[in-house]
Amino acid sequence: MKIYPDPELPDLVVEWFDGDCREETPEIALELVGLDNPASGKQLTVPCAAEQTATFADIARERYRVEGTLLDPAGTPLNMSMAEIDMRDGLDETAYLYFGGTINFRVDWTFDMGVSCASLMVDYVAIEFSPGIFSHRAPCSFGGVSGTAPDGVFTVRALAYSDETLSVVAVSPSTAELAFSFSTFTEIGTLVMSPCGSSCPEL
Repeated sequence: MKIYPDPELPDLVVEWFDGDCREETPEIALELVGLDNPASGKQLTVPCAAEQTATFADIARERYRVEGTLLDPAGTPLNMSMAEIDMRDGLDETAYLYFGGTINFRVDWTFDMGVSCASLMVDYVAIEFSPGIFSHRAPCSFGGVSGTAPDGVFTVRALAYSDETLSVVAVSPSTAELAFSFSTFTEIGTLVMSPCGSSCPEL
């Protein structure tokens, strides 16, 4: 007996926490990145507060990364969340994104020495808080990110790295100690990264 594949393609539902939706984050840009086939990717922009769900219908039975970006009223990226989903079994799936709840900091980044994200071939920038294992990341091309830091005093630095190799290629100096609180918004400013060569730290 020959068994034919199910002709119906699965749906992917994306959900997020309602506390991430506020007046300053009216929309979410969603991107479905094909891990097996980049041509399978899709994009969708939806209101943040619209039932906290969105659906990518009838997608190929492959593996994906779901990238969600909170946008401010002008369309500027504020924060990002990601999840990986395996659709190869042909069943409907749900991806959950969490943007950190209340946003209490903003940081921007740039490079010196005439380099850029493209010239260094980096995909992401990690914003590292010390002491402690705590960081945020966003696509290098965003030029900045907003997020949630716990109560405490930290120094902050930026590290640019390749998503494929997880190798850091540029890093900024650490800031002076900064106090963070859930009740206070902290504008960290712009961190300037320099190529670090053989002295690059590990992620």
